[in-house]
Amino acid sequence: MAGLRYPEVRIKEGLASRDSLPGGFVMRAGAGRGRPTTIDHAREETAFERTVRTYPVAILFGGCALLVTAYAWALGYRTVLAAGLVALVAALLLSAMLDPVLVIWLRWRSVLGDADLVANATGIPDVHAVWPTTDGVKVRFSGLAVAPSDVFAAEEAIAAGFGYSAAVIEERRGLVRTTRRRYVMTLTRKDGLVEAFDLGDEMRNRFTINGSRIVMGRDKSMGWVEWDPLGTPGHVAVAGATRSGKSVLTYGMLAQLAPMRDVVVVGVDPTGILAKPWGADWWASGTADMTRAADLLEREVAEMDSRNGELANLGVDKIGSVSPEVPLRVIVFEEFAGIVKAAEMQDRKVRQRIELALARLVAEGAKAAIRVILLTQRASAKVVDTDARSNFAVRITLRVEDGESVRMLHPDLDQSWVDAVKKYTNGVGIVDIPGFPTRKFRAVYIGPREYEKYLVAVGVGRDLAFARGGVLDRYKSEQGGVGA
Repeated sequence: MAGLRYPEVRIKEGLASRDSLPGGFVMRAGAGRGRPTTIDHAREETAFERTVRTYPVAILFGGCALLVTAYAWALGYRTVLAAGLVALVAALLLSAMLDPVLVIWLRWRSVLGDADLVANATGIPDVHAVWPTTDGVKVRFSGLAVAPSDVFAAEEAIAAGFGYSAAVIEERRGLVRTTRRRYVMTLTRKDGLVEAFDLGDEMRNRFTINGSRIVMGRDKSMGWVEWDPLGTPGHVAVAGATRSGKSVLTYGMLAQLAPMRDVVVVGVDPTGILAKPWGADWWASGTADMTRAADLLEREVAEMDSRNGELANLGVDKIGSVSPEVPLRVIVFEEFAGIVKAAEMQDRKVRQRIELALARLVAEGAKAAIRVILLTQRASAKVVDTDARSNFAVRITLRVEDGESVRMLHPDLDQSWVDAVKKYTNGVGIVDIPGFPTRKFRAVYIGPREYEKYLVAVGVGRDLAFARGGVLDRYKSEQGGVGA
C-alpha cells in the first residue's frame, strides 16, 4: 500500500516545531485535531516490505515447497517431486487462510499510524485477537485515551490500509485493564454501500408477517438491515431531503408487505403516487379534501381503541401474533409536513385532528399490532412534536441539507457522523434499530424502473394475499375488488 508510514519515535508531551526535529522526521497532529501524536520517518513502506508483511505464510511455505520440488527434480525422485507439488498446493491453501490473519498483526502499527489513530502518550491501540470470516477478518482491539469518535472516523482509512473495501468498528461493553475501551472491527472485501441491490423475489413473496422481517437495506459489511414489525415495540420514521431515496426505500418495504395475508396497509399521501396501487378505499390521496385523511386516521384510532379494550378484557398486554381476522395494520404518512400544511390551509381543526390521531397512534398503537411509517424531509419539532418522536423506535436518516435535521432523529450522534450524512449519495443513510448500534446502510432497491416494479409488486402481491384467504378477501367480494 503506497503511502503507509510506521511510527518509530513518539512525542509524549508538549509540541515540537518542524525546525526542532532531527533531519528526516515529520510531525503529525492526529488528523487535524490539534494534538501531537507521533514523529515518523518520512519514508514510505517499500514494495518488498509490503509484500513480506502481506504474504508471509505464502512466501515461507511456498519457498520451502519449491526448494523440495526443485531438489526432487534435480535428483529425479518422482515420489519426492509429487510430495513437493502437493506441499506447494497445501502451502498456498494454508496461506489463503492464515495470511489475512497475520497481515493484521504484522501491519497493525503501520496502518493505524497512517490512519492517525494514535494517542498522545499511550500510542497505537493494542490488538488482542484476529480471526478469519467468510469475506474477510474480525479484529478485537482496545485503546487507552483514544476517543471512540476518532476510532469510528478512521474506519475507511483502516480498511484501505489493510486492502479491504469496508471496515465496521463497534464498541463493546466492558473495559480492558482500567480505562481501556474494547472494539471489534469487521473487515470485508465487499462494501455494501457501493452499489444498489435488487430486492429478490423470495423476499417479496412471503405470506405472513408472523416471524418475518422486512429488509430495509444492508450495511457496509453486507449484513442485512431488517425491521421486525411485530418484534420491535415502536414505529418507523424516515427523514431525508428530496431525491435522497425515501420513496425507493418505501417502495421496497411496502412491496414486501403486499403479499402477506395478515397485513393491512393504509395511509395518507398528498401526491397520490405511493397510494396508487393500494386502492382509493384504503388510502387518502391528494390534497383536495384533507377531511377524508382525518376521517381515515380516526377510523384507525377507533380500531386501536377497540383492540386495546379487548386486550384488557383478555388480561394480556399486547398482540403477540396476528391473523387475517386480527391483522397487523401499517399506517403510512407520505411527507407528513405536506399533510399538515395542506390540512392547515383548508381548516385548522382538520390539522389538529390529523396531529391528534398521529399522536395517539404512535403512543398507544404498538401493543395493538398497529405500526406507523412516517416519511418527512425534516423531523423537526414543528412537524412532529418531541413526545410523538420518542415513540419511533426505528429511525432512518438519508441525505439531508443540515446537521440539525440529523440530530432530530439521532440526538446522540458524534459530529463526524452528522457531517457525513449531509454528503451521502442517494439511497445511503444511517439507521437506528433497538438492539443495534447506529449503522451506515444502503436502502433496499426494488429494481430498475422502480416505480413500475412497485406498482406490479403491490398489485400481484395483493392478488396473492386474496388467493391465500387474506384479511381483505371479504372486502374484495363485498365491494367488487377493493385494493388494500
